[in-house]
Amino acid sequence: ALRQTEAQLGIDSSRGGQIPPDDQISTVRTATANRDDARAQLARAQDLVSKGLMSKAEVDIVETRTKVAEAAYQAAIENVQALKASLQDRKAAFELAKKKLSDTVIRAPVEGAVAERPIQRGEYIRENTPVVTIVRMNPLKLKTGIQEKYTNLIRENLSVDFMVEPYPKEMFHGKIAFISPAVDQSTRTFAVEILVGNPAHKLKPGLFAKGSVLLGRDSNVLAVSEDTISNLAGVASVFVVQNGVIKQTTVETGEHDGKLIEVVSGLKGDEVLATSNLNELVTGTRVVTADDEVDPPAADAPSADGQGRGGRGGVKRAAEGRGAQ
Repeated sequence: ALRQTEAQLGIDSSRGGQIPPDDQISTVRTATANRDDARAQLARAQDLVSKGLMSKAEVDIVETRTKVAEAAYQAAIENVQALKASLQDRKAAFELAKKKLSDTVIRAPVEGAVAERPIQRGEYIRENTPVVTIVRMNPLKLKTGIQEKYTNLIRENLSVDFMVEPYPKEMFHGKIAFISPAVDQSTRTFAVEILVGNPAHKLKPGLFAKGSVLLGRDSNVLAVSEDTISNLAGVASVFVVQNGVIKQTTVETGEHDGKLIEVVSGLKGDEVLATSNLNELVTGTRVVTADDEVDPPAADAPSADGQGRGGRGGVKRAAEGRGAQ
């Protein structure tokens, strides 16, 4: 119907689809030509009557034809106006039909994966019925709660390191994107959201994570391997090797970064430390280190199979938390 109306109005879609003026539409042009011809014939008839060359009856016929042509012209104008009005209605109906056709194809508003599809193919459904559940895979949002004592330290864009159970040896990273302005009265924590890049889709929505917010990095910090620390009844100590003899030394530990532990006090940084068989060592035990070129100890004597040195480097300060993605 729309294309038919456009054809009647002489609309050429290849030229922009503009509606031509009324006097250029074919039906109006035809009616105009017939009207002008009738008027010309009436003028000639009236001239012949004045000269006595045409009867009054013949003039009446010409006048009637002129009135018919005038009426046909007016009808053509009114028909064009009606077509123009109906054209707008048909365009609106056409656009609505296009939209309904487009709505038959379901398009996801975001990129992601289908987590649930409760509707089967061929099933009849009503409007506003959920058909699929889409989860966005990249980036993911990690939600967690941090203790209120860190309120003055946590800020946006701080780095976050965390691990998940499916990949126990892999560390994932993100940045804080949102910090709740209020503290939960029941848990005494405040909510934090971390954006996590997940281009390989290794992380799955719903996984639980354990990690820490990196508050800063301290430089020139004395740190030792976690293998050299012995904890007994809450007291940390190391076994220093001096001239092949063990000396147990109590130390105060600080931050834990990977396999390194910060030593706040108790060591100078140039000591040689035992790294294995710590439960068999006591002060005064003689041991052989890898650098000693002496005979091995007796079979029943305790020994340290490895050694390590304290050193200075950078240690990260962190606030720990647990969360779910």
